[in-house]
Amino acid sequence: MLRQYLNVKLRVVFELISIIQIAFLLIGTGVFGQQSYESYYLYLGNNPDDACTDWSERINGISHDEANWFIAQEKALWRIPARNDLKRAKDGVEGTVRKKLSDYSELTGYNHFGDLTYFDGYLFVPIEHDKNALQPAIVVFKNDEGLTYVDHYELLGEQTRAGWVAIDPDRNLYGSSNKNVDKIFKYSIDWDKLDSPEGRLELSNFQEISIFDSDGSKLTLGGFMQGGVFTPSGDMLYLVSGKSRDVDRHREGIHVFDVASWRRIQHSTNGSGYFNYEWHPGIFAGDLQEPEGITIWNMEDVSGSTMDGELHVLVLDNDAGCDDIYLKHYSRTIHVDHSHSGNAKGRPAEPFKSISTANDFAWDGAQLKIASGSYRERIIFEKRIRVVANGGSVVIGK
Repeated sequence: MLRQYLNVKLRVVFELISIIQIAFLLIGTGVFGQQSYESYYLYLGNNPDDACTDWSERINGISHDEANWFIAQEKALWRIPARNDLKRAKDGVEGTVRKKLSDYSELTGYNHFGDLTYFDGYLFVPIEHDKNALQPAIVVFKNDEGLTYVDHYELLGEQTRAGWVAIDPDRNLYGSSNKNVDKIFKYSIDWDKLDSPEGRLELSNFQEISIFDSDGSKLTLGGFMQGGVFTPSGDMLYLVSGKSRDVDRHREGIHVFDVASWRRIQHSTNGSGYFNYEWHPGIFAGDLQEPEGITIWNMEDVSGSTMDGELHVLVLDNDAGCDDIYLKHYSRTIHVDHSHSGNAKGRPAEPFKSISTANDFAWDGAQLKIASGSYRERIIFEKRIRVVANGGSVVIGK
């Protein structure tokens, strides 16, 4: 089976793909070096979709380990096996565990968990008091059946709120204040102390990182910061922000930052386009939708899961009764199958029929997954795209 990749920034003309090689002509003078393909921008749908669940009430965050989802409500943490149907997950059923904030005497006085992250056997969870009676903190729990408390660390004075936390591959911790954010805060973790029998969390080397828009101008994100996650390579940081009323379409939604420059390189749309993160701010307290947590998990690696995609982002629908939840899924992969008939959106069940259409649709850092067969097309690539043959050899050319 052909499995060859293109990593080309300048113009590439496909003349032929044989079963053992890709022959191409480079027009120009530059070829990109090794770069990650972590542009998870293709919206696949919702699952769960507008669902009232035991864990959706006042939900604030989502993360995962190799086999479980982690959910943060305002006053509870959940660990739900990925094989389970999220819509029907209940405490104590099929391995699902729920721990109340009130179960942890060490956290007396706090009343609000934020968007959490899992890293190297631990859950890191931001925590606040909604009237600022206590300094915001980061809490660490063991990833065991009891979600055992380890320690918590009160954040420095510069960070007055804590709605989310993320850890990069170099094991540094990041967060921000909650509203109208123009900088990210970075901390070093003393991992030796955390891993010691005493299990102490200490943060140091506080840094402020300014963020910029794609043109290099200073950027301020609107609404409340609701979640953040690094891509596996650490090259990009995905953030989600928003508030319940008066959505600012430029400053809210999903934001993707290049970590090398801290420029925003992609921004979701609300209700249209391939990177569609749709949510509807309301007017009344019982009719408000809010962006919430975000995580990255390749569902192809999860046995028994009914989910798709790699990027997963929450929307909470604050109903007067049970809060409903939307878990939105996104992928870097655009599918192509010349034998397909019907709707063509580039999704696994709705692939494009031609590589040309997929190429026109694609963005920098996307992946084209092409079903085996012959495609009598002449292709010009002008974006950085990975091309993968699926199910057998692929022949392109006239």
